[in-house]
Amino acid sequence: MSIRLPRGWTSARISEICDVAKNAGHEGQASYLEIGNVDTGSKDYILSEKASVKGCRIAKKNDILVSKVRPTRGAIVWIREDELHVSSAFTILRNRGAFCDRYLWYFLAWNRDYLNYLGENCTGTMYPTTSDEVVVNFEVPIAPLSEQLRILDKLEKILVRVDAYQKRLAEITAMLKNFRNSVLAAACSGRLTTRWREERGQEDAWPATNLHAVVQKLDQGWSPKCEIEPSSSSDIWGVIKTTAIQPQKFIEYENKRLPNSLLPRPDLEIKENDMLITRAGPRARAGVCCLVRSVRPRLLACDKVYRFRVNKAIAEAEYLELMLNTPEILYEIDRMKTGTSDSGVNLTQEKFLALNFNLPPLAEQQEIVRQTKQLFRVADQVEGRLLKAYEHGENLKISLLSKAFSGKLVHQDPHDEPAEKICERIRGNQVPYVLKKRERNRREPANN
Repeated sequence: MSIRLPRGWTSARISEICDVAKNAGHEGQASYLEIGNVDTGSKDYILSEKASVKGCRIAKKNDILVSKVRPTRGAIVWIREDELHVSSAFTILRNRGAFCDRYLWYFLAWNRDYLNYLGENCTGTMYPTTSDEVVVNFEVPIAPLSEQLRILDKLEKILVRVDAYQKRLAEITAMLKNFRNSVLAAACSGRLTTRWREERGQEDAWPATNLHAVVQKLDQGWSPKCEIEPSSSSDIWGVIKTTAIQPQKFIEYENKRLPNSLLPRPDLEIKENDMLITRAGPRARAGVCCLVRSVRPRLLACDKVYRFRVNKAIAEAEYLELMLNTPEILYEIDRMKTGTSDSGVNLTQEKFLALNFNLPPLAEQQEIVRQTKQLFRVADQVEGRLLKAYEHGENLKISLLSKAFSGKLVHQDPHDEPAEKICERIRGNQVPYVLKKRERNRREPANN
């Protein structure tokens, strides 16, 4: 990262001013941190419910952990416990006195240049992994210690406000999700079209039926051993992943390329107006349904998916998609799943097709779809504005951090001890610079 440093600042590689801690941990400890327990957005962590495993390491308070596996995801955290057992997939950086608490963490965790550098120095494709040596071979700007305190003080005061702003946006996003669920529940219970029926003198009662009566044909796909990369062209056959199926949304680029050595199965090619539902996987991912409104050629259904079509004489595919995503029906589908663990359940054809529900007449189904689309369109517009506002907050964070680590966030004091002198003492194994007592007290993190 090439930047012009202010007076009194210096730069050094992480290896020059941090130790890589490799203290062996103990198997079976309750407090344990894995990469999967890190929220890569907030850079915070929740300790694993699992006990520590053989080969783990011990981290100390104020250590910085950098994930070596899939490092571009940015699983970089600052440790607040006095001692913690952590996965050996982290590099543990231990400050040798050049930094105030969290200063280096802020620089690394949100630094796209650093994450790109880690990604460019990985081996492996499915689980790209880097090394301790790569993690520490990166140059960082170092302000005088007293200036670091001023930077952290101002930076964290602003970030608290930005985080509060983004938390409020997240709460509104959750409200929109509840709104959509309420619309779905009202739509498929008849409440949404009560006035519509009254105007036409229609009865409120909807006849009971099940999916056996509505579904024309149901089959499941094929899961050959595919290439890791997706099929990026409609000229190349691909097999969808289960992640291609989201609630009421089909994502065609979520696929894997069919190897040239295998012949495709055109009978499993996904077509417009196919309905898809995941039949197996983790509990939260089994029973997810969407209608395919448009799709590129040469995409095949995978084995963990049911593909079916609706009898147009009695049902609208768009209505059935709404119905299969209502909270009530999702609850019934969840009860049908079988499996010994939530990490892997199955939804059988027999149970799925036996799903009971009440079906309105075709004309009312079409009216339900029309009204639901109108309400969802309003929610989508609000959500689009929220996304832009959230992105603005993220860009503000990046701008603040850029100013902080280029000396533009707070003033420079010519009386501060230059950072180069601190680094010289560290390189010479001398006792690190000790902050005055009043400054040490300011290093304690604020309660969030």
